Amino acid sequence: MNDLTTKTERLTLRPFRADGAPRVRALANDFEIARMVGTLPYPYLEGLAESWIATHPALHSAGTGYPFAVEIGGVLAGSIGVESGDRKDYELGYWLGRQYWGRGFASEAAAAVMNFAFGRRALPYARARFISDNAASRRVLAKTGFLATGRSTVFHTIRACDVEMTEVILTRDAWPPKQV
Repeated sequence: MNDLTTKTERLTLRPFRADGAPRVRALANDFEIARMVGTLPYPYLEGLAESWIATHPALHSAGTGYPFAVEIGGVLAGSIGVESGDRKDYELGYWLGRQYWGRGFASEAAAAVMNFAFGRRALPYARARFISDNAASRRVLAKTGFLATGRSTVFHTIRACDVEMTEVILTRDAWPPKQV
């Protein structure tokens, strides 16, 4: 297991490999996923996954992004990671194939990524955003310990309208969340 691979009870989070591109495309080319994610293109065209995966080594080297393939039972099920992009803030983002929804996989993956971010990368905090009508992401981020900091409105290209985004933050000092 390398420095960028993490295992949980049910998941393996690992760097993407080029041979995973067809599976990424097959999973991500789903309108129901794209309408709930702010940055996932739809339709997810041939070549997009290959191009995206090819950017990962530079992100890792620069320390600006850590995208992980989420594997369930050895099968690629989605993506999760923290990335700073052109900002100094790191943002958590994720999506899973629809067949994996509703079984706690996203919450388990989010906790694993925050362990990685706060433990192995010593990030002071991470932010996340979700479309306010996405109740599943609201639950995932709340279970992970993220707290709301505000709202904003952005144009969502897939929905072709403005959507309200809820902005949340989780600090290393608040990790792990207190279980009630």
